[in-house]
Amino acid sequence: MARTKAPDHESQREQILEFAAAKFAQTSYPSTSMPDLAASGTSKARLYHYFTKARKRFPSICSTATRSG
Repeated sequence: MARTKAPDHESQREQILEFAAAKFAQTSYPSTSMPDLAASGTSKARLYHYFTKARKRFPSICSTATRSG
Protein backbone atom coordinates (compact mmCIF):
# COMPACT_ATOMS: atom_id res chain seq x y z
CA MET A 1 0.00 0.00 0.00
CA ALA A 2 1.27 3.47 -0.88
CA ARG A 3 2.18 5.90 1.86
CA THR A 4 -0.16 8.80 2.38
CA LYS A 5 1.19 12.32 2.08
CA ALA A 6 1.78 14.35 5.21
CA PRO A 7 -0.75 17.13 5.78
CA ASP A 8 1.94 19.75 5.20
CA HIS A 9 3.38 18.11 2.08
CA GLU A 10 2.38 20.91 -0.28
CA SER A 11 3.57 23.68 2.03
CA GLN A 12 6.93 21.92 2.45
CA ARG A 13 7.21 21.56 -1.32
CA GLU A 14 6.36 25.24 -1.79
CA GLN A 15 9.02 26.21 0.73
CA ILE A 16 11.62 24.29 -1.29
CA LEU A 17 10.41 25.97 -4.48
CA GLU A 18 10.77 29.39 -2.89
CA PHE A 19 14.36 29.02 -1.76
CA ALA A 20 15.31 27.23 -4.98
CA ALA A 21 13.87 30.09 -7.02
CA ALA A 22 15.89 32.56 -4.96
CA LYS A 23 19.07 30.51 -5.46
CA PHE A 24 18.45 30.25 -9.22
CA ALA A 25 17.92 34.01 -9.40
CA GLN A 26 21.18 34.52 -7.54
CA THR A 27 23.45 32.08 -9.41
CA SER A 28 21.39 30.92 -12.44
CA TYR A 29 19.77 27.56 -12.99
CA PRO A 30 22.62 25.89 -14.92
CA SER A 31 25.17 26.98 -12.30
CA THR A 32 23.19 25.63 -9.32
CA SER A 33 23.81 22.11 -8.09
CA MET A 34 21.72 19.98 -5.76
CA PRO A 35 24.27 20.52 -2.93
CA ASP A 36 23.94 24.29 -3.54
CA LEU A 37 20.18 24.00 -3.13
CA ALA A 38 20.56 21.87 -0.02
CA ALA A 39 22.92 24.44 1.48
CA SER A 40 20.23 27.06 0.93
CA GLY A 41 18.10 25.65 3.72
CA THR A 42 17.38 21.95 3.45
CA SER A 43 19.04 18.60 2.78
CA LYS A 44 19.60 16.66 -0.42
CA ALA A 45 17.42 13.89 1.01
CA ARG A 46 14.55 16.33 1.49
CA LEU A 47 14.98 17.69 -2.05
CA TYR A 48 14.78 14.20 -3.52
CA HIS A 49 11.84 13.31 -1.29
CA TYR A 50 9.75 16.16 -2.66
CA PHE A 51 11.18 16.10 -6.18
CA THR A 52 12.00 12.54 -7.19
CA LYS A 53 13.58 13.71 -10.44
CA ALA A 54 14.63 17.09 -9.15
CA ARG A 55 16.78 18.37 -12.00
CA LYS A 56 14.02 17.57 -14.49
CA ARG A 57 11.34 19.28 -12.41
CA PHE A 58 13.20 22.37 -11.29
CA PRO A 59 12.80 24.26 -14.58
CA SER A 60 9.26 24.93 -13.38
CA ILE A 61 10.84 26.83 -10.51
CA CYS A 62 12.43 29.20 -12.97
CA SER A 63 9.01 30.18 -14.26
CA THR A 64 7.83 30.60 -10.66
CA ALA A 65 10.77 32.91 -9.97
CA THR A 66 10.02 34.98 -13.06
CA ARG A 67 6.36 35.38 -12.13
CA SER A 68 7.06 36.36 -8.54
CA GLY A 69 10.14 38.51 -9.12
